[in-house]
Amino acid sequence: MLGGVAAALVSSANASDYAYMSSTGQAAAPTAAQVKAANLANRQAIVQSAMKKQQQVFSQTFSPASQTVLNIQPRYAGLILGFYVDVAATLTLGTNNALRTQFGAANFIQQVVFTDLSNNTRIQTTGWHLNAINSVKAQRPYQAVMSINSDYPVGYGEVFTANIATAPATLTTAGATVHMLFWVPLAYSEVDLRGAMWASVVNATAQLQLTMATSAQAFVAHTADPTMAVYQYDATGATGAITSYTVTVHQVYYDQLPTDKNGYQLLPVIDLSTLYMLQNTTVSGMVTGQDYPIPYANFRSFLSTIVIYDNQTGGAYNTAGTDINYWNLQTANFTPIFKYPSWFPGVFARDTIGTDFPLGMYYFDSRKKPINTIQFGNQQLILNPTGTVNTGAAALVGWEMFAITNSLVGAASLAGGGNG
Repeated sequence: MLGGVAAALVSSANASDYAYMSSTGQAAAPTAAQVKAANLANRQAIVQSAMKKQQQVFSQTFSPASQTVLNIQPRYAGLILGFYVDVAATLTLGTNNALRTQFGAANFIQQVVFTDLSNNTRIQTTGWHLNAINSVKAQRPYQAVMSINSDYPVGYGEVFTANIATAPATLTTAGATVHMLFWVPLAYSEVDLRGAMWASVVNATAQLQLTMATSAQAFVAHTADPTMAVYQYDATGATGAITSYTVTVHQVYYDQLPTDKNGYQLLPVIDLSTLYMLQNTTVSGMVTGQDYPIPYANFRSFLSTIVIYDNQTGGAYNTAGTDINYWNLQTANFTPIFKYPSWFPGVFARDTIGTDFPLGMYYFDSRKKPINTIQFGNQQLILNPTGTVNTGAAALVGWEMFAITNSLVGAASLAGGGNG
């Protein structure tokens, strides 16, 4: 079935494209195959001929001492693909030095939420998860500059040294302005329009909400948990602060869409009834040597799962893979789909982005064959810890998934904390 906006579009403006004549000569409802074929044809027509636009929709300079939450209204035009969020933060440090954490400037955004025109929460996740997904889809650490031979005869390399994505590994008392760029996707890509939002509407609102890190979240003590921080002091007595943020948001969308023979704009109705979602949660209660289940929600198709196993102590992570026995994906009847040692997600990472993810992060790729809880029902990712499970240990879980809008009403929620 089609849901929400897509169903309305089929029944009105584009009805003539999807209806066909029955044996009695009367217009009949389109078959699933006909709708799928029309969706693909309309998608291709948009990608090939629509005008891709990028326009600034928000910019503000502010102090996190007085404000941390930004509510941003998109421009209600065209078919929205997503948003670039540029963060520039001015940092000061009173004494000693501070070292960039594993997830560094990705943690300037503590939470990002996008609520669409139908009040669906499509994005509800963290900066570290956004950066990881951006890296996976770019097939390299997001906005990193590739290595160039030192004797290459043309001056390729990092030229935009103070604009795109840069933060010193060691912050000194001189302070610095740190830059980080995020892509907040609505559509899966600019050619695969699943998840794109048709915004040429009236009497409906959508919202992009950013929760920025406070100074206390951005800077942590040298023995504190650094997972969600930007910098960690290298000694006691240090003091640091974010004196100001400048956050600029650009909306990317298709405009001037092609039209059919009746003058109606062509829209890919299946793509519009599909939500591309990024969501995350934190779970805890792991016990050494015991399987810990992280459940996948029903009625979704999962493209990737990213887990930070936050089992650090004294502000430091264990050596990669040494505090986990194995990972296991199993169905509700305990059938294992995969089971492999703790280091094996590193194979997926290197195949995907050409390097390892930060220490403590594990990437599970199901993009080619999604974990489909519509088709196969309940499934769980199993984490089996080894060695000491430290006090406060937790798994920070980020999901990338597709969902159909009219299936979400009856779907179980994602894990929200506690023991699975």
